[in-house]
Order: sequence, then structure tokens, then C-alpha cells
Amino acid sequence: MAPINPQVGSGACGFNSYCIVNGGTPSCRCPPDYSFMDPNNNFGGCKPNFPQGCGVDDGTKKPEDMYGLVPIHGVNWPFGDYESLEPYNQTQCEQSCLNDCLCDVAIFSNTTCWKKKLLLSNGKFEFAVAIFKVRKDSVPLSNSKKDERILL
Repeated sequence: MAPINPQVGSGACGFNSYCIVNGGTPSCRCPPDYSFMDPNNNFGGCKPNFPQGCGVDDGTKKPEDMYGLVPIHGVNWPFGDYESLEPYNQTQCEQSCLNDCLCDVAIFSNTTCWKKKLLLSNGKFEFAVAIFKVRKDSVPLSNSKKDERILL
């Protein structure tokens, strides 16, 4: 089998994950508060462990009360940004992502901020900071308001 080059195509790992290569062997990682789609297949991509995006809350809370920002240094998903902002510093980049319901992760490098939404592909190590927006509480993934009854 030929060595895997994670910088070509979609990479060795699935969506929303990133690849590190040690001795020619790829190893996939999930971002903070994400888990592998299939715990038995680390090459199958990652999913968030929380609801995200626009409309997942009732709109009464401020973004900073609902979300936290978790940086990963040295990781980038070089494709698929929907907005590029410059000149920005890291704090401005973080605030812009935090207050944008479409932003799931911001990539900051030098004076540029790239905002991205899922699905992320071709995650790899690179000189940048990936800033992940994650929920602070443990809101269930289902957003439906069902009539719950307890049967005794």
C-alpha cells in the first residue's frame, strides 16, 4: 500500500476530522466536543455532540452565554470558508464567529479570519488556529417540543 498523503483530495480522514501522520501512518482526530461517527472506524469522520447552527435555541440568550470557543493550534481545514475577514486579530475573529449562527469554526492565521460551517474536509496540521464554537450546556440533539408523559 502506498503512503497516504493527507494533503491531497479529501484526505485520509472523513468530514469534520483532521489527520496527523506518524511514520507514514495516518491517525484521525476529532475536534473538542465532537466524536467519531462510528466508534469502530476512526477514518469515518466526526460529528458534533451538540446541536449547532441557526434556530437551535429560542433566541433569548446571548451567543456568549450559549457557546464557548475552543482553539486548536496548528490545525486547518483549507477549503470551504464562506467568509474571509481581514485585517483581523484573533479576538476579532473569535467574536465574529461567536456572533454568527452559521459559523461552526473560524480559522485564524496572521491577520486573516476564515469562517466555516460544517462539513469540514481535508483537516490537516498547518500554521493556523482553528477556533471551534461549542455549546456550554448539554442541550439534547433533538429540538422538538414533545408532550412528555410519565406512566406509572
